[in-house]
This record gives sequence, structure tokens and C-alpha cells, in this order.
Amino acid sequence: MDATRGLLDDVLLANNTMEQVASPVTLWTKSGNPVGRVTISGLNATGVYRSALSVESWADAPVTNVVVRNAGIEFTGGGKAWPAEQTVKGPGVDARPLPAWGVYARHVERLTLEDVRLSVNTEDQRPVIFADAVRDLRLDNVRYPRIAGVTIRS
Repeated sequence: MDATRGLLDDVLLANNTMEQVASPVTLWTKSGNPVGRVTISGLNATGVYRSALSVESWADAPVTNVVVRNAGIEFTGGGKAWPAEQTVKGPGVDARPLPAWGVYARHVERLTLEDVRLSVNTEDQRPVIFADAVRDLRLDNVRYPRIAGVTIRS
């Protein structure tokens, strides 16, 4: 049982550069650890090789409000299509495969992507964004490559 309980709120992650990382940002919560406002600004990540940027609630309450702005994220890609019957397993210690190569969101009140550039080195058959139980998804100047037969999924 997690001994740490309480609200994570009013968090700013600013001006971060990452190279050759498993996942650029993984934000998840479980019961007793609600997440309020989180802003990620000025993120530059290259060589992302395992998981999409993810915002996930595995509790009764959704993550309240996450903003990702002015970000450039480059993924290695090469993933296969995510089978419709396959469910996403809850997070563990390490980054895990997800049903999107760019952004994965689960049980979120509001997710805003502003001036976000997502790129992939090798075509990936998963959607760029997968939104599961996201009440308000706002996309403002989000750029990503079009891959034939693959769409945003929610």
C-alpha cells in the first residue's frame, strides 16, 4: 500500500530536454492521490523508444487539468496496430507499450495540447493520440505526420 497520500496540484515542468528516453512524461494516479493542474511547457524530447506521453487516472476521480504547450517530441516508432480487444494494463515501475505512439490519455477531465509537434522516425500503425474517457480534449496547433489508415482514436 502506498504510504503517500494527497493532492498533486499546481505543478509546472518547464524547459526540459531529453534524449534517448523510454517515455517523455508519464503522469498517473491511483486512489488517494488525485492530480489537479499540471503544466508541461518547453519540452524537447528525441529518441523516445518505449511509450507515448501519458496522462492516466486509475482512480475513481479523473486527472483534472493537464496542459502540454510548446513541445517537440520525436518517437522512434515502428509499432504495430493495437488490437481492439486488447486492454491497457495499469502502470508499473517501467514504461509500458500503449495504444498510441504520441499521446495516451485515460480518465482525464481536461487535456490541452498547444503548439505540440509530434514526429516519428519509422511509421507506426498505432494512432498518434488515444483518448479514453477524456471529457475535454483541446488541440491547438498540434502537428504530426499522417500515416495512411491511422487516425486519432477516442
